[in-house]
Amino acid sequence: MYHLDFAARIDRGLVREMNQDVARVYPDLGLALVADGMGGHAHGNLASQTAADGLEQSFEELSGAGADIDETAQRLLTSFAVANRRISEHPKAGEGYATMGTTLVAAAIAHGRAAIGNIGDSRCYRLRGEAFDLLTDDHSYAAELKKRGVTALADGSDAADEHKNVLTRCLDGKRDVAVDMRIVRCEPGDVFLLCSDGLWGSAHELVIADILKMARDADEACKRLVGAAWAGGGLDNIGVAVIRLVPRQLRPDKPTTSDELPEQPTGDD
Repeated sequence: MYHLDFAARIDRGLVREMNQDVARVYPDLGLALVADGMGGHAHGNLASQTAADGLEQSFEELSGAGADIDETAQRLLTSFAVANRRISEHPKAGEGYATMGTTLVAAAIAHGRAAIGNIGDSRCYRLRGEAFDLLTDDHSYAAELKKRGVTALADGSDAADEHKNVLTRCLDGKRDVAVDMRIVRCEPGDVFLLCSDGLWGSAHELVIADILKMARDADEACKRLVGAAWAGGGLDNIGVAVIRLVPRQLRPDKPTTSDELPEQPTGDD
């Protein structure tokens, strides 16, 4: 048995003048999301806010989790499509704003499973015991080069560094969305982290994992993760959302939610 402890936090970082990240949690829906408006695009902050609003409103209108995890995942996919359409319908999505776009990663916890959708390079990790696993793939040119084994360009420069901000997929309202969806089993003690590249690009994964292990609750974890990104240079906006599956016997006096969900058997992850 476990209950869900949610928290989210955004920070402008040490360099950026504007915060284009969005990080939100919706305990009543079992939902968390992070969106990162693309810094090189006009009004990425409008894109990230619009996408986050669209996904949350759609998922809520669909009544959140479905009868099983497959239906829940389908509702989440539908909500990604709505988020993309909201960007295309934004009053400022015209001349001068035509290139607004955003990443989006979201996780819905239901039926002892997590349905995780993502597009772009915002990520979802899971901490389980000593294992800290990346559950999403980056949709970026740098990630594509890495898959091909390309580490350096013709001029000798680092391939990943040169193309780290070039996305191959995003929500931009211009095309059908190709969202990755993954369903994983949940266990008591699991911690899910959703974050923008402002965190994973600044703080080492070992540091991130240690913070998630040591934090007393989701809110403390978010605060310490932002601090780790600052310590790593804080060159970008930082968006983090944490979901802790707190075992019943470790339940704090004032949990984020009072829902207690049964542990579900089976599953590969």
